[in-house]
Amino acid sequence: MPTLYLTEQGSLARLDSGRLAVAKDGQALAEVPLEQLEGLCIFGNSQLSTQLIAKLLERGIETAFFTMNGRLKGQLTPAKARNNELRLAQFQKSGDKAFVLAVPRQKSIRFEKPLRVPIW
Repeated sequence: MPTLYLTEQGSLARLDSGRLAVAKDGQALAEVPLEQLEGLCIFGNSQLSTQLIAKLLERGIETAFFTMNGRLKGQLTPAKARNNELRLAQFQKSGDKAFVLAVPRQKSIRFEKPLRVPIW
């Protein structure tokens, strides 16, 4: 499980013996070993313990906070993130106009009918 998406409103994620433990109203919802985690996305009104935040940063695990509708509020990025080389390569390629224009053409998907996405 590279990225954990925490969507349960009112839940609390905390550190428990090297694992990320999620609970709500005293009831355990999930546990994930931090070794298996590459990223954490929090949607809406959930909480993280300070011990968990410190351990995520220590392990280089990025955390992003979103509204319930998916709008990015902000991120916690470790001082030494895991993917620095990837970001540097992406930045270097961003100056290559031919590459920048070619990638969306390769990755685009054409739909026969219009795609309707519900907005809450």
